[in-house]
Amino acid sequence: MATQLDIQSIESRTETDVLEAFASGNVFNAPDSELYAYLNALCKTPFDNERIRHRVIIQGLTIGQLLMKNFASRLDRKNTLLTVVVIILATVSICAQLLHH
Repeated sequence: MATQLDIQSIESRTETDVLEAFASGNVFNAPDSELYAYLNALCKTPFDNERIRHRVIIQGLTIGQLLMKNFASRLDRKNTLLTVVVIILATVSICAQLLHH
């Protein structure tokens, strides 16, 4: 759940911040909270120029893909940890069975 500080941080981003993040490449290493702030800035800014609007759509799609990549990475780490725990438990169970007989 977003705290008041998170909401203020999200609201403080502008379309210029998004442009700078893409120009510098920082958007590709930004944490999720920053990516959400960039998306918010793109969504709340009106774009009347068709050439700019297409760039903004591509930037929004790119940010969405980065958020999905981050989610998949977190899910993969959790799944790897769970797999290790299951292997350890299975090994302990097999050892216990062997010692019991």
